[in-house]
Amino acid sequence: MGKIHHRLAGKRFAAHVVDRTSRRLPVRRLRYRLMGAGAVMAAAAVIAAAVPGVAQASAPVQAQRQVTVMTQNLYLGANLTPLFTPGVDFATAAAAVLSHVKQVDFPARAAKIADEVAAHHPDLIGLQEVALWQVGPDCQHLGTYVDYQQTLLGALAKDGLSYRVVSSDLNFHLAVPLSGVAPGIGCAAFADHDVILARGDLPVSQLKLSNPQSAEFGSYPPLVQGVPNEMPVTVNVPGLGPLTVSIDRGWASVDVKVRGKSFRFVDSHLEAYGPAGNPALFRNIQAALLVQHVIAPSKLPVIAVGDYNSNAAPVPDLTGAYGILTGAGLTDAWPLARHGNDPGYTSGQTDDLNNIPSQIDHRIDLVLFTSGPIHPVPGSGVTVGNAPPTATVDQAHAVMAFSAATGQWLWPSDHAGVVVTLHLAKP
Repeated sequence: MGKIHHRLAGKRFAAHVVDRTSRRLPVRRLRYRLMGAGAVMAAAAVIAAAVPGVAQASAPVQAQRQVTVMTQNLYLGANLTPLFTPGVDFATAAAAVLSHVKQVDFPARAAKIADEVAAHHPDLIGLQEVALWQVGPDCQHLGTYVDYQQTLLGALAKDGLSYRVVSSDLNFHLAVPLSGVAPGIGCAAFADHDVILARGDLPVSQLKLSNPQSAEFGSYPPLVQGVPNEMPVTVNVPGLGPLTVSIDRGWASVDVKVRGKSFRFVDSHLEAYGPAGNPALFRNIQAALLVQHVIAPSKLPVIAVGDYNSNAAPVPDLTGAYGILTGAGLTDAWPLARHGNDPGYTSGQTDDLNNIPSQIDHRIDLVLFTSGPIHPVPGSGVTVGNAPPTATVDQAHAVMAFSAATGQWLWPSDHAGVVVTLHLAKP
């Protein structure tokens, strides 16, 4: 079996997957010490042992020191697991994936997500699964199939909103030659990004951004000896045989100053899958690396958002990624900020997105922060893009997007979004 990395080194077609939307900057070694190396070492020990198997504050001054943030997984459009399943005809599986991406109609869903953004006006948005799908007659001549980033920016602009990309990380990306999928398609490519958007309508005196950074977890030395930081999978590409690729995950960040108060905003998406005997292995490794290389070294307070694939509720995953992050000094904003009795559940819709009632039943999309200078505003926390399981069909449709292309009602994503306002004190 050939061993190659996600870029399919040595295969010319892989070099044409996607234009990078941001330049990669080195991770700076900084001095902010709310979390120490002890938490990282403890997390590494746990992982190693497992290897064998919108409310506004009333005071005007306080309002000036507030920042509203949002996290939203966009849903890449299909379940990719069949592509990595032994014995499955790859061309057939790839054709089904491309068809499903169109079926769940991101342009229609993006318009609904833009409406949610318009309702809350977050200053910063951390996005995950910002997909770029491309097809072409060969892997050197690819055209856009669906571009999530540009589609969402267009939907935001149509709603009269000004947002811009301020930091981005390129995660898993792959281009493979195909035959027999559809006329004119001899290659298909997929690229996954974490993207941070910021409001573009505020003066620098109110929102100043600097120092964008990003990295893949695979770029760091292995946290656990003999175990990669990212999950390897096998792709059986016709004509090339079985190829081992890594499901790249990473993070993006940007430094933010709001009316003289500074913090670092971090967006990440941790691994959802793992070996049968230890499914949390890779996301736990990645959570520890996020602490070690991003959170702990920051000399600025941190607000971290993302899809961490580790339960905060209904039963907190205290021995997994959630426990690693909160045990390292990050605080979960939701219990302090939630509006009413909203449990804040964010994940669980079906791949087709057309299920009623909602099947969202656990909380893995989070807003985390370093305690001290940052405090959630009570009552400001809301989830968007979901309806209670007791909602009527009409109530669900009010939240869902209607796809004129398919005639179906679709949830905006398989994840709900989370919006929280935080108060920034000195420094």
